[in-house]
Parts: sequence; C-alpha cells; structure tokens
Amino acid sequence: MRKDPHTLALGDIRLDSTPAGPLLGGGAATFAVRLAALGRTVRCVGVVGTDSQGEGILAEISSWGVDISLVQQHSYEATEVAEFETLIDGSFVLRSRQRGAGACLELTPQLREAVDEADIFFWSSATLRDPGTGSAFRALLDASPPSFKVFDIDCSVVVPTRDELEVGLAVASVAHIRGRDISTVCDILGLPDLEPGLLAPAITERYGVSYAVLADPLQGALISSIAGEQVGIDLSKESREDLFGWHEALLAGFVHHVFAGSSLTRCCGAAAQYAQAVAATRGSVSRVSDLELESVKKSE
Repeated sequence: MRKDPHTLALGDIRLDSTPAGPLLGGGAATFAVRLAALGRTVRCVGVVGTDSQGEGILAEISSWGVDISLVQQHSYEATEVAEFETLIDGSFVLRSRQRGAGACLELTPQLREAVDEADIFFWSSATLRDPGTGSAFRALLDASPPSFKVFDIDCSVVVPTRDELEVGLAVASVAHIRGRDISTVCDILGLPDLEPGLLAPAITERYGVSYAVLADPLQGALISSIAGEQVGIDLSKESREDLFGWHEALLAGFVHHVFAGSSLTRCCGAAAQYAQAVAATRGSVSRVSDLELESVKKSE
C-alpha cells in the first residue's frame, strides 16, 4: 500500500544559460515546480553538483514547495549547464550542453521506496541515455508499481534510440512529443512521416499508451486517448515573453486534470491555459498569478 502518494519527477535538473539570464532547467525540475504550484505533492529526483549553481537550483526548486530530499549532490562533478539561444518567435535552440552530475544518479533504498509510493512517475527520454542514470532508471521502471507514468520525449538535448523510446512507450500512460520532434520520432520508430492527427492515435494503438500529447507552442496541440477521443488545441500567440517551460506547464495542467477526473476537453483546455500563462512570463519558472492558477485548477 502506498502510504504517501505523491508525484515523482525523475531526471534532468540543470542550469539553462539564456539571453535573459540563468534559469532553472531540465524537464524533471520544471515539471515538478509547475505541478506543485497546482497543489500536488511532488518530489524531484536528480543530481546536481555541490557548486554554487547546484545550491542555487536546489533553493529554487524548494521555494516552490517541491521535496528535494531525494536530489543527490556530487562533489566531483559540476552541475549540468545548457546554453540556449532564444529566437524572435519566443522559441529556443540548444547551442551547447556541459554534461556533469546529472549522469550520476545512484539507486538507493530511499529512491526505491519513493517510487513504490508514487502515484505519478515522470521521466524524460534523455534520462535513459546517461549510463548511470539510465541503468538506475531502468531498474526502477522494472520494479515500479502500476502508477501513472508520464514519458516526456525530447530530442533537443539527445536523440533517443528506438530501444529507449519503446522501453518508455511500453509502460507510459502519457507520451508527450514536441512538434519539432515528430519527424524524428517517426523515423526512430520506423513509422512513415505522419502528421499529428495520425501519429497520436498510432502511438496509443501501437503501444497501449493512454494519452498521446503532441504539442507545438507555435502550431497548436493535439491529444488522443486510447479510447479513440481526439482533441485539438488552438493556441494564442499574444502576450508571449518566451517559451521556456511551456511544454512542462502544458503537461502539468493536463496531468492535474486527468487525476481530477475531468473530461478530455477540460484536461486539454487547462493544459493550454497553463502553458499560455507561463509563456506570458519571462523564464521557465517565473510564477503566474494565484488567480491564473485557480482558473487552471477549476474543473468543469
């Protein structure tokens, strides 16, 4: 029995260097803070260095009410840093990545227990590539109970192999694919170059994924369920500052409402609202207003 249900966000925690200044980065960290802001109990798992960047990252994550007790620190590896360029449309391009402590996750009894207790388990495709973190994660995945698993596929930092994608898709409840990665994912999986309206149901049918989320902040989003429902989302391009953290906010809004028992239409609407509220701020973890958060949290 799970004595302390919570969300476990495992994977990349890093510092993003951007033209607007340094920002908390990494899918696990960004998803964790966005879901915690909606009232979920969240624990973040990853590795940072004992340097000033690592200490600053931990302080930032903790300030959102996220439990960082499972974040590991290494004195012999620096905190990972990624350098991004922001484009005129608010999107961003990875220019360089200094790999570091993030690849050194150790499988501990405390981490195993936390996975057993989690009712939501989030990880990104990049997690499977790092040798130490990848092997620890696979062990957790093999042993984990049938919790709700959120698989964030991101090819910008590292392109996953077919085995890595299929390991994740085989157990995922939600598969999230960025619009820019659709052609890459089709190629990796041996699929024809499908448009979103065909790829999303192909993912749910082929791998038994409950929800396939295909999202592009410039083109819109589309979500298909294994039950055959499909909802498209048109997105406003007004009042945008930048798109750092957009995808993680969209996922957090969607997952929050799935657990609230909302209809797929409401889940998608809340996801879009949260993502757009974040895009109107500067930076991946800039805070949105309490009024906006309450609006996102409302059910039907």
